[in-house]
Amino acid sequence: MELNSVLMPSRARALASKPGSRPNFPALKPDVAVALKKEADEGGMYGIGMKIDLKAPHRVMRVSNLKDPDGNSANNSVKVGDALSAVDGNEAKVANMESVEKLIFGKKDTIITLTFASKEDGRTYDVALRRHIPIQTWDSDLQWYEVKEEHRGSNL
Repeated sequence: MELNSVLMPSRARALASKPGSRPNFPALKPDVAVALKKEADEGGMYGIGMKIDLKAPHRVMRVSNLKDPDGNSANNSVKVGDALSAVDGNEAKVANMESVEKLIFGKKDTIITLTFASKEDGRTYDVALRRHIPIQTWDSDLQWYEVKEEHRGSNL
């Protein structure tokens, strides 16, 4: 499992990074868990399609599906190795990953401006991107959040 992903919330990433560990969360009734999942899916958080390093200076590790404000591909706008400097004008150079996630994740189809420092020459540049990728907090590897289809409606 890749743990350096912006797409996995930091709380879940920390728990998943401990080999063989599962948190001791109280069991949710299936109908409550289904409602929580639906709420997360419908009004949930959206990302931008980029993987950055967990530790400052948060260098770009992979660009996979960036979209510009019009919905066109923006994959060529950001280069692997460049460092994230700011998110919508909020400095991110030394911020922890949880803070960066809170700045990057947002409502679907909203626009975010990221500032990067080039790895090659240090120059800074801004890129406006559309949030369009649902953040998967219901990862099947994190089974304490998962509600299997066959258990929906049952009295577990």
